[in-house]
Amino acid sequence: MQPQPVNYLKLKTDLFKTLFRSKIVKIAVLSVLSGLFFGLAQPPFNQWELTIVAISFLVISVYNVSFKQKFLIGFISGVVQYVISLTWVTGFSVPGYLVIVLYDSLLIGVASLFIPAAKYKNRSALLKSLIVGLSFSLIDAFKSRFPFGGLPIDGFAISQSDSFFRNYAILGGEPLIVFAVFTFSALISYLFLNLLENKGALTKYVRTTEFVLTVLFLLIIVGSSQAILFSENTTATDYFEAVAVQGGGKTGLRAVINGNQQLVFYNQFVESLKISKKVNFILWPEDTVGLTGPLIGSGDYLTLKHLAINSKATLLVGVTEPKGSNQFLNLAVMINPKGKIIGSYLKVHRVPFGEYVPYRPFFQHFGNVNLVPRDAVKGTKPGVLNSPVGKIGIMISFEVFFDTRAFASVKNGAEVMFVPTNTASYVGVQMPSQELGALKIRAVETDRYILMTSPTGYSAEVTPHGNIVSISKLNVPALIYAKIGLIRYKTLFDRIGDTPILIGEMFSLLLLYALQYFRKTRSQGSII
Repeated sequence: MQPQPVNYLKLKTDLFKTLFRSKIVKIAVLSVLSGLFFGLAQPPFNQWELTIVAISFLVISVYNVSFKQKFLIGFISGVVQYVISLTWVTGFSVPGYLVIVLYDSLLIGVASLFIPAAKYKNRSALLKSLIVGLSFSLIDAFKSRFPFGGLPIDGFAISQSDSFFRNYAILGGEPLIVFAVFTFSALISYLFLNLLENKGALTKYVRTTEFVLTVLFLLIIVGSSQAILFSENTTATDYFEAVAVQGGGKTGLRAVINGNQQLVFYNQFVESLKISKKVNFILWPEDTVGLTGPLIGSGDYLTLKHLAINSKATLLVGVTEPKGSNQFLNLAVMINPKGKIIGSYLKVHRVPFGEYVPYRPFFQHFGNVNLVPRDAVKGTKPGVLNSPVGKIGIMISFEVFFDTRAFASVKNGAEVMFVPTNTASYVGVQMPSQELGALKIRAVETDRYILMTSPTGYSAEVTPHGNIVSISKLNVPALIYAKIGLIRYKTLFDRIGDTPILIGEMFSLLLLYALQYFRKTRSQGSII
């Protein structure tokens, strides 16, 4: 009897069908897709809608699994997400990249443990969604504060810098943005799951209070975000003309370390000489004046002095100067139109392993810390300086990722925000785009105009509604002229910051679980 030929195509098809009937494979695919969509929602991709899809996939994938599997699914989603959104770190340290990806992914795994599962399918979709929103908002806030003062880059709020969810920053900063987007997405997820479970009686289900409340709260979240923005539609009291100067040049860690500091200064100065309009303010980037001694008495100061006098404008410039043998100052120095220094701000939030090495004696055993030979001195004061045009709020570079720095400035009277930054160390658009996303969030939550400049880009003007008026290209010289409004009105965030929101979220999450325990002990039920 002749053997029958093997139909390899049929075998492959049957194997494929078998695999995707497997619960484990379906969950793995959903968790990977969740992380992929989280990553693509972040700048520079800016597909903010994918965050909703990512959260939905995550909620659905943990719906009917064990406690341990919840953590693993969240962890896998986190790994995929951060492998994409933290690629820029590889330009500094591949081991550091792996450590940060691992740490951030572990936090996503922990947050996923709080997502309500299938055993609560008869409970309110709204209450389950609130738990999802509260859990991820608190985890995101934790990441923004620990370790080393926080690692807020690629936070969930930044992915919403172009969405309607960003308007919630007006009331509660980044925590409220994250809470809103996760609650909204979880509501969609549980609505979908409930529709599947009631597919035999859809007409009956859509008439239930549960369905009506779920749809109603989805509409409330969208509608209230627009109402918040409309209610904060303030106008400036005065305006002044400013220009952000971008000198241009090479980018990348090697270019910065092996570069010529005087060439950076020269590029900035040459571009400043091209200013053709009458301006009241000139903004230079972070550490474009790199000194081996004090600013006063240096040749660079004489040049800056003449620039301010000849332009008849106030100049804010980024200066680094040594302090002792193993420290340095990262300053924003203000020079008035007469060439006199009238104030300076010392950077508070330093970049760990970039501007200082925490626990240097310990970490020097695990890698080369000589790339950061000096530690930046930590500032202690809010970023506010009095200028001839008004009170200027200042966030230097990394500080733009912290809503606490914006809060400190506006609480102390800042009427406009300036961001001198230096993204020259980063190759490509990922990190500059992340910074631009954070800039939009800061503008919305403080209701302030923001002007940012970098030696190699992006330099940009952003309105109080988070819209970009003008922006430079990367690497090339540029002048960004801006008509800046002074605003004295304070949003709710400007008055209270995000601390009350975080306390309220912690209390609410504990309350929900306390009520769950109370219900279980009395009637073996659960509110979630």
